[in-house]
Amino acid sequence: MAQKDPSPDKPMVRVTDIAQMAMCERQMLFDDEYGHKRSGRVDRLRKKGIRVHKKYEQALKPVAGDRRCYVATSLFGPRAWQTEVFREYRDSKLLTNIAGRSIVQLYYWVSPAFIRLFPIVPGLQPTLRRLLTWWAERIQGSHGGSDG
Repeated sequence: MAQKDPSPDKPMVRVTDIAQMAMCERQMLFDDEYGHKRSGRVDRLRKKGIRVHKKYEQALKPVAGDRRCYVATSLFGPRAWQTEVFREYRDSKLLTNIAGRSIVQLYYWVSPAFIRLFPIVPGLQPTLRRLLTWWAERIQGSHGGSDG
């Protein structure tokens, strides 16, 4: 469900303010009476944080929801349940952290060359099908899925 933008007459309450209430009631009353003032350093750090967050979101946009899944698509087809499980895992788990995004980038770099081995190495495709089906079942089971 989409969140509504805060109305101008009802400003949003920051999590920092809520935490501050628990830490220092007097500071909250002081800020209420005299206004909340931030130092120049805090403002610079806040703006930097906003820039970094926007950059992070932009980096995810071209990948999240990406239909590519080279190995699974090659082995099972683009609409197979195994392929969908791996796509969902990529989007919901791997793309949510820097290590996972690095793994996805490495995968996209290596997997097209890896797929070219399928016709050359006998038995590679059936072995990978069994392995990836087993793995997809484990992923699906750990997320409460029952399709398949």
